Amino acid sequence: MVLRHEGKNALADQVTLEATGVTRALELAVYGQVLCSAAYTAAQHGDRARALKLVRDAVAAARRLPHPLPAARKSRV
Repeated sequence: MVLRHEGKNALADQVTLEATGVTRALELAVYGQVLCSAAYTAAQHGDRARALKLVRDAVAAARRLPHPLPAARKSRV
């Protein structure tokens, strides 16, 4: 938070991603999907405040995704 207040947004994002262990675009996208799923669950259980917070967190994660997104790699199983 302090980094953002000092205008160091890129560094703040890097620190946040490293703290959560989310460092790659794919991980960040999955993290956003998990937040959306959790928000849906909270809404289904009538917890509006939590649902809205989770949606805001998902939006914040989406904003950190690179533009354009890197091409998906096909993995061998």
